[in-house]
Amino acid sequence: MRNRYIFVTLAAIMLVVVMLVGYGIYINSASNTHVEKLSAAQYSTVVGTSAQYRELTPTLYLSSITLQADSMLDTHFKVDGTITKVYISPGDRVREGQILGEVVNDELPSQLVQAQSKINEATANYIKWDQTLKRYQGIINTGAISRQQMDEAEANRSVAMAEISSNQAYLEQMGTRVAAQKIIAPREGEVLKVYHFAGTTIRAGDSLAMIGDFATLFARTNLHDEILRSLLPLDGNLKLFITQDNVLDKLYNSNYRTSNQASDQEFAVSIVSVEPSLNAPSPYRTVVWKVNNPAILLEPGDYFGVKIARADQKKVLAIPRAALMEEEKTNREACVFVVTADNRLEKRQVLTGIQDDTYVEIRKGLAAEEVVVVSGKIGLVPGKMVQVTPGSP
Repeated sequence: MRNRYIFVTLAAIMLVVVMLVGYGIYINSASNTHVEKLSAAQYSTVVGTSAQYRELTPTLYLSSITLQADSMLDTHFKVDGTITKVYISPGDRVREGQILGEVVNDELPSQLVQAQSKINEATANYIKWDQTLKRYQGIINTGAISRQQMDEAEANRSVAMAEISSNQAYLEQMGTRVAAQKIIAPREGEVLKVYHFAGTTIRAGDSLAMIGDFATLFARTNLHDEILRSLLPLDGNLKLFITQDNVLDKLYNSNYRTSNQASDQEFAVSIVSVEPSLNAPSPYRTVVWKVNNPAILLEPGDYFGVKIARADQKKVLAIPRAALMEEEKTNREACVFVVTADNRLEKRQVLTGIQDDTYVEIRKGLAAEEVVVVSGKIGLVPGKMVQVTPGSP
């Protein structure tokens, strides 16, 4: 009887153990299913594209640029007086020799009369002593006059001649001052400023207007050495584009009829100088650009959204610019999210090169056909599993 109870007890214990093991297997299986469901829910959908070899136009992007004219001239008044006429306004284009305005000096007419009167007086005096000298020369040998009288007549004639020359020079000077009452443009160019208007009393040396030539403009930029070298060779085969039409800050108070129409236009640009030269080691270089502006679509001032591009293209390994993580970007180094073979994210550092409006060259860090994330990057972390939707930049 005793053995019977022992057997029943052992059987019950074994049944409980079997039930517990079965329950554990069930719980483990259910947990795995739950984990798989949770893991599936952790997948993120991203848009990706592969690194490929593409034709890129090397382009330099500048947030802003200051364009300046090479030559600015003030037109000065050469006489005191009152302005009677001004024929120009800011923004007008003038030719060399064009009359810009007129001024009147009330004293000049009387000064001209006085100068002419002095010339007439000196001329009469010269004639008097010239005739006297000739008469003396005819009678000097008769003893009617002395040698001293002869010398005095000759000296007085010389003095009269000097007075004629002096007064003639003064008259010519007055004539120049009269002509100077008309203000003439010293060169062809744009009227940048008009300082005075009709009715204003001015003094010699004051300026009527400032004139500049906008057909050629210049700019100065400080660039990182690697960025500048992306445009190599630095020949004249470069184009400048201004993506925003409005000038940020005019250097001159003017209102031009045709300028500031730069959007959708390209301008031939060349490099005037690079300091230090490319042969000298330096992290940054100062570049002076020359911009051809024959149609006067630009004027001096500060502009936003500027790019300078080569006219030719280069075939390089490239990815969309949108794939770069801008917060990680310093000079030519940047980071991207790469989708690995098991659909996990890898944050990888890359070295960039030339770029255009859409793509950027990858010089180091990626191989052709590797997939990078171009959008949907918010909240992504390395190791995260993703589902990739093919997309374009």
